[in-house]
Amino acid sequence: RQVSVEGWMVVLAAWVTWRITGRLGAVAPTLPDTLLPALRPRRGHVAAGIDPRPRDLVLLEGLVLGGTDSERAADLRLRPRLRRLARHVLRNQHGIDLDREPERAAAAVGASWWLLDPTVEGRTPELDELEALVTALEGGQP
Repeated sequence: RQVSVEGWMVVLAAWVTWRITGRLGAVAPTLPDTLLPALRPRRGHVAAGIDPRPRDLVLLEGLVLGGTDSERAADLRLRPRLRRLARHVLRNQHGIDLDREPERAAAAVGASWWLLDPTVEGRTPELDELEALVTALEGGQP
């Protein structure tokens, strides 16, 4: 008899809970369609504390900072990237082939040429030297 009463109490509690949630759902305002995508979990969601900048920008910043701290990173990672950038800019904006015409490229880049020179090793650039190279490639004064 006690089991029967407890069973009915569980059934009654479940029914009351179901009715209350049904009523609250009918009375509560519906979410606008513009908010629903924000509530769904997304792939690639940016969690709190994660850098919201584009991944390529963060990687490039790490490449530059690593190249200014370490000779090895400057020689193996930063210099090849700078050479690819300079090769593209010099070819498209100045008509100079970096690999075939290194003298013309050196004249166009100016004092920042050592950053692109493959014979220079074991030297870490300063941020102002990198800025001077970018300025020279943009067509400003090196």
